[in-house]
Amino acid sequence: MAPEIKQHAKLGNCVSNMIGDLSKVAKMRKSEIDLRSYWALGIFQTDLDLDVEAVVTTKLQESGLEYHPSVSSMNKISRTPYSYVLF
Repeated sequence: MAPEIKQHAKLGNCVSNMIGDLSKVAKMRKSEIDLRSYWALGIFQTDLDLDVEAVVTTKLQESGLEYHPSVSSMNKISRTPYSYVLF
């Protein structure tokens, strides 16, 4: 398993950076390294005016990737001004 962790104040930038990491890992998977799964975790400042799922879906689609809600998670981190997304 390969977890990739990104942090950025803005959700859109955070998700773009996460997608960039997924692309790098996909290239590595074609090598001799045996990765059964890889995950991207992004932490960003909560913005109640944004629809997190819509931003994630759009960014993934723009990158030619699919969004799989059944294996994704997004929530506010309690008692902090931050949220996270995991896919």
